Amino acid sequence: MIKLQNPLVRILNQIERTFYADVDVIMVYSNFVKYVFKKFLDLECIAIPPPIDTNLYKPLKKDPRLILSVTRFHPDKELHIMAKWFTKHVKGDVRYIIAGRVLDRYYWYYQYLKDLARKDKRITIVPNPSEQDLAKLYGHAAIFWYIHQEHCATTPVEAMSAGAVPIILDRPGLREAILHKETGIIAQNKYEFIKWTYLLLEDHTLRRHMGVNAREICKLKFSKDAFYRKFRSILESLS
Repeated sequence: MIKLQNPLVRILNQIERTFYADVDVIMVYSNFVKYVFKKFLDLECIAIPPPIDTNLYKPLKKDPRLILSVTRFHPDKELHIMAKWFTKHVKGDVRYIIAGRVLDRYYWYYQYLKDLARKDKRITIVPNPSEQDLAKLYGHAAIFWYIHQEHCATTPVEAMSAGAVPIILDRPGLREAILHKETGIIAQNKYEFIKWTYLLLEDHTLRRHMGVNAREICKLKFSKDAFYRKFRSILESLS
């Protein structure tokens, strides 16, 4: 079997193709993963996004000047880029919180982000938040920033569940979770990203409207109930 470099299919290179002979359906967790499996392995899959706990991640009293990012503290996540964008392009009494898990291997990157935060007192770094603390951050945030492509847009969807408006770059794994100008913003470049940030910071009515839409679409498409309905439908189609 050809050895592939894509991390999504690396593990499959260690499995004989005959493994799939008696498999009725392969379910993957995003359309991006579905595309990769088809492109590299010529395997047809059904995409079913993982469920989000919409009872945990829910709107609280919003801070209209709070931007949030959540992911692992890993250099590939490009958190330092967003921190620099914030310092350079977002002025005034806006706050930016970056929260996530600290990885031992990349502890240096966590320290680097802390150094960036020391240069701009409006930036706060929150290491290893508990699930409840993370839910509070989502609940209070007005805007959610994310730019790194993902297999599945988990944290932007969690933010949507809490009524925060995601602003993302148009990258695989992210774009499929958001309806542009309805539940969030899909920016084509840094300049659009910053432009929409300013617009949503200033236009509270638009931001609240999009936040409500984001919450409703999240319950409809990404909640536990939505997952169970789709999963049950797939199983019934095989019986």
